Amino acid sequence: QLWRWFTGRVFTDYVSADPRIPPPTPLPELAPDQDGRVHGGGLSFPVLPEPWRPAPAYLDAEEEVGQELVVAPSGRGPYVACVFISALPSTFGYAGPEDLPAAGLACADELLRTYYPHEHPTARETFAHTVDGHPAWRTEVALDIDDEHLPFSREDALVVVVDRGDGTAGLLYASLPVVEPVPSVAEVLAQLGGSSETA
Repeated sequence: QLWRWFTGRVFTDYVSADPRIPPPTPLPELAPDQDGRVHGGGLSFPVLPEPWRPAPAYLDAEEEVGQELVVAPSGRGPYVACVFISALPSTFGYAGPEDLPAAGLACADELLRTYYPHEHPTARETFAHTVDGHPAWRTEVALDIDDEHLPFSREDALVVVVDRGDGTAGLLYASLPVVEPVPSVAEVLAQLGGSSETA
């Protein structure tokens, strides 16, 4: 009857009898600009309203800024929605816009292996994309969720890699269970922008 905290990669030694209790370590603080947007990896995204909260680092990436929402308890612990922006990790071998498809697919594959061991991909689509005039590549994956504890049965994963114009790329990763108040893929894409801090 205890809940174990999950960092996004591993379960910790911290347990709680109430899944609504915040994590035992302080969460990072968001530092929005005057327009209410956070910046990371040459990208920007609005601060989402409560009960969304700052998220611990999931991606181990530079300039990482994340937000998460516990959408429901599950048989494996709290089930979260999340939206992260960061620099694309160098492990994906990015050198310029010609690398967008390969880096985008490799990043999406890695995130699916890491964070979705129990979900079942049912559809995967990839698209050339732009973000504030910058070339980008997006991958959308629909996943079936088979967990009797959850009030939803589908989740959408979204990965967008955006060229920064200097041989590096930014990354948006969003895990979007299809349940209120989680935004849709279209809503996340509409809110994603470039960052004037690095433009």
